[in-house]
Amino acid sequence: MLSAADTAIRRIATYIRPPGARTLYLAHGIRKRVSVSDQSLVLTTVLAQQQRFPLQRVARIVSSTTVDWSGAALQACQQASIAITWIDAQGTALGTLCPHHRQNSDFGTALDLLLEQPEGLQRYRHWQKARRLSVLRQWHATSTSPLQPQVWAQLKRDWVYQSHVDVRLPAEMHAQCLALVAQQLAAAHVPFECYGPQAQPIAIDHDLCDLLWGEMNLRCGSLAVHAQDPATRITLFERWQQCNMASLLLHLQSLNQLAHQALRPGLLT
Repeated sequence: MLSAADTAIRRIATYIRPPGARTLYLAHGIRKRVSVSDQSLVLTTVLAQQQRFPLQRVARIVSSTTVDWSGAALQACQQASIAITWIDAQGTALGTLCPHHRQNSDFGTALDLLLEQPEGLQRYRHWQKARRLSVLRQWHATSTSPLQPQVWAQLKRDWVYQSHVDVRLPAEMHAQCLALVAQQLAAAHVPFECYGPQAQPIAIDHDLCDLLWGEMNLRCGSLAVHAQDPATRITLFERWQQCNMASLLLHLQSLNQLAHQALRPGLLT
């Protein structure tokens, strides 16, 4: 029989839109407007040129601030469970709009119960370090260049204990990571932000994003570093996502298992 944790993570892993569903990137440039018609988003430029994007073929949306959204288009995306993340001209994520789910989530409830306990918050911080160490070990195992012991020790100090990694990728890729995390958290009905025992905010979405961002920067090659135009960077991110989506699902599965221990107090020792 599947446990509650297994059932919840299976729901995350199987939350896949119909074949062909992809991220819709609405880049900076000329002003555009998004409306909706016949279950499709309609993108109209100031030159009256139009493109149609069927809602069933949109997995999530990364939108620039030069796009004007109609209320009907926003409503249609929410009804279709499509998360929208806005980024500014510098590639910084400004915020994400996700549908409000009224049904309860075992995962989200367990996470709330865990983090409201003093020992639960400490366990969460230990979990973060353990996941960063896992990312580092997997990267080391697949690296073609051997590391000197002192280099490995420095990487552990910086990444595992201080959550610092040398950033080699452009900022908008971080925003794209955040959009990917937002989509998966919304699918699992897990809040983006929880609160600790002293009502301190804990940004679940940013913490998960940081795990992906660290892995991306550890693994990135010269092609990604030297990709100058936005279209190439989007292509590289989409390729990375297709090859490494399992990383995010494993982080979610691990967090789900930790959170469900809050429902069984005997395991919180």
